[in-house]
Amino acid sequence: MLTAIKRWDAVLIGILLLAAVVRVSEPGLHQFRYDESHFLDKTVRLARHGEWMWLSNITSWDALPGHPPITNYMLAIPYLFTPDPRAPRVFVGLMGVIAVWLMVITTDRYFGRRAAVLAGLLFALSPTAVDWSRVALHPNMAQPFLALWILTGLLGYYEGKRWALPVFWLSYSVCVQAEIAFVMPLTLISLVVLGAGWYRPETNRRTLIRYTLLGWALGILTAVPWMIGLIKGGILDQGDSDLAVEHVTHSFRYVQIVFSYVTSSTDFYSIQRAESAGSGNWWPSFDMDTVLWVKTWLTLAGAGWLLVEGWRKRWAGMPGILLALITLIPLSVFLVTPFFVYEFYMLPILFGAYPIQGILLARLAQARSWARWPVTAALCVFLVMQSWLLLGLWRWLHLDGAQEFLRTPMSLYLDVLDEWADQSEHITIITETDEGKYSPLHQDRLWRVVSEGYPARIVTMPQGIPIHPDGEILVGTSAGTTIPDLFGPGEPAGELADGHTMFNWVQIPPGYQPTPDVTPDGPARFANGAHIIGYQADALPQPGEPWPLLLLWQPERSDIDQQYQFSIRLVDTQGTTYSQMDITSLQGWLWHAGDLVLNPVTLPASDDLPADGLQVQLVMYSWPEIKNAGVIDDSGIPVASWMYLPIPSQAASPPE
Repeated sequence: MLTAIKRWDAVLIGILLLAAVVRVSEPGLHQFRYDESHFLDKTVRLARHGEWMWLSNITSWDALPGHPPITNYMLAIPYLFTPDPRAPRVFVGLMGVIAVWLMVITTDRYFGRRAAVLAGLLFALSPTAVDWSRVALHPNMAQPFLALWILTGLLGYYEGKRWALPVFWLSYSVCVQAEIAFVMPLTLISLVVLGAGWYRPETNRRTLIRYTLLGWALGILTAVPWMIGLIKGGILDQGDSDLAVEHVTHSFRYVQIVFSYVTSSTDFYSIQRAESAGSGNWWPSFDMDTVLWVKTWLTLAGAGWLLVEGWRKRWAGMPGILLALITLIPLSVFLVTPFFVYEFYMLPILFGAYPIQGILLARLAQARSWARWPVTAALCVFLVMQSWLLLGLWRWLHLDGAQEFLRTPMSLYLDVLDEWADQSEHITIITETDEGKYSPLHQDRLWRVVSEGYPARIVTMPQGIPIHPDGEILVGTSAGTTIPDLFGPGEPAGELADGHTMFNWVQIPPGYQPTPDVTPDGPARFANGAHIIGYQADALPQPGEPWPLLLLWQPERSDIDQQYQFSIRLVDTQGTTYSQMDITSLQGWLWHAGDLVLNPVTLPASDDLPADGLQVQLVMYSWPEIKNAGVIDDSGIPVASWMYLPIPSQAASPPE
């Protein structure tokens, strides 16, 4: 007996190690995309900067102003120890390993050790399950709670263990908050489990009610932050138009494809990627996804068999019925739902399908002595093909993974950041153009997440470009204008598979100080701490022609709370305005005393611009509450509401 236990422990540890290797190794390998950056940005602000949240990122349903934040709270744990953006991915991967462990011990408890081993191996190497364990997203974090929900549902309502009842509903709450689309299938299944427990022959219904109510209370308690966020976010003010849902008709073929993707990893995008990789990727000549479709039909056959067997066994068949329902109810719900079905909406099916596959294969092997060999052969084929599929995807990621602009492996961002950090203690990254599928604000979020822990600051244009007095690495996108227009062509970085690069960068030396063409004649400071050095202009303003200039200034304060704008105008001696442009000076958290700030601006000159008598009027005001900062002298005494800078070769004096 002791030897058998030790052997089982060794097998279980082996399965978990296998699951851990494929889920946790090379966490920077997968692409870093918008959804993950949004999720991690909220989380890193919470964990590293103390910015509390009641709501996470927005949902795809307009009636809800935001996603539940519970998964952000959990994912903040690794960020408490390190700013490395790979740490949350490792955390999600480890949660996937816990899900494998819970699924294996559940299968072992109710269907036998052989079924548990087979299901564990298939699930540990499932490309779909592995892929959902390697990226930090809300639904991916539901995996261990889905497995715990199944186990405690059986322990509580099937075996009558009281402690499992509240844990069952607590797990249900976390799963639903992790992905709101889970609410319909999980609620239906939970009610079936509750009903089965109610009619369990040995049930003490008073105890069942008491512990079930406790579970509901705990589940509601975990959702309190979300409820507060919904109220603060204005859900009570949502109109009927927001609640209207356009009905989406899902073809049977589409649902079939999604179901097979979840249960068998067929139509998995790595198949197409691995087949089309242009850098020497290997791939078998046979049609792998067609062979893997066998697992889909095994799952459906097994679910039907467990339903029939469970009905015949009555109460003793509840574990099999539960697995069948977990497999079939999400499929049925999403077939008739008015919402569009994304693959991850069917994530719960994983925890019914893979145990069913293991159970069915184990029962077939036990049915006849000769059946063990074909079952073993089938298992080996499935495991080899799943492993090949995983390796094919990872090899593609290594060879051709960086194909889309800014939608590249996270490791690419970290590699270029490491290179820049080795050359300078200060990195400034500017985002100024729409690149690929990302606007400057989206790029800002991507960089904020991956650069946490690096000496980097992100500047979203249009605003000033801060230059550290000790020099810095300045980074822009390849299609940006700051590099090369202001700093030369720069060096390329971040190479894509097609040879194009994503970034240009330059190293600005210490003490960088461009010489202004024009300096202020009088006081050069605003009351908010902005010291105006002057401006550069390659030409004089001409009627009807845009006039580019570069404003140079220095902040004398750091990290100010107020936002300030520049209003730059061309005026004559009478104060008549012929051109005006209002721009952001520099976002307040980017103000560092001693920096040099460059604000490029182009003034749209009017057609009736006079030939002489013009000057630049510079106003600085707070935003959104508009209040002029005012000009002060060296003693800090207010002297004017705005500042004038002359235009070369044009004699002008300020208006009275």
